[in-house]
Amino acid sequence: MNALRPFTSDQKSLIANNSRGQRLLAVALISAAILFFAAAEFAFAGPGHSGGTDPRMTGLPEFTQEELQWQNKHHKRLKKVKLNKIGLKRVNEKRRMKGRQALSEGNIEVAPMGSEVEAAPGAEADTTESTIPAADMPGYVDNSQLKFFPPIRSRARCPAAGVSAAPTMP
Repeated sequence: MNALRPFTSDQKSLIANNSRGQRLLAVALISAAILFFAAAEFAFAGPGHSGGTDPRMTGLPEFTQEELQWQNKHHKRLKKVKLNKIGLKRVNEKRRMKGRQALSEGNIEVAPMGSEVEAAPGAEADTTESTIPAADMPGYVDNSQLKFFPPIRSRARCPAAGVSAAPTMP
């Protein structure tokens, strides 16, 4: 049977020196990580930290007059937003709360889902009055309860927002 022998003084010294070395290594690694992240934060900071000359600055740069003219000529501009079935349901709910009669698709123009927006390059907004009084419009809209609204998830460590927004398979 092997009896356990106590550590010799040389062994005790080796263990003590080894744990001091491990502590020093841990402190050095933590310090290096802090310095790395601080340097990265400074390097990718916005214009407020670098005077606005950093080529990696965030935000949309100011358009030149020529760029604005091109954009207004070629990009679609909102002309009109039409009511769809979901909107009609919301309007009717507000009307019901006020004791008013519900509107039907027969007496009001209801756009098919996905065709609610009219837009055209260089279009001017349609400023004609809506066929629905503003008092019948809901004060706010919460689309988060609709089946079309994806759940909000954590991106975790994924740097690409598009990947985290992709639908998940059941």
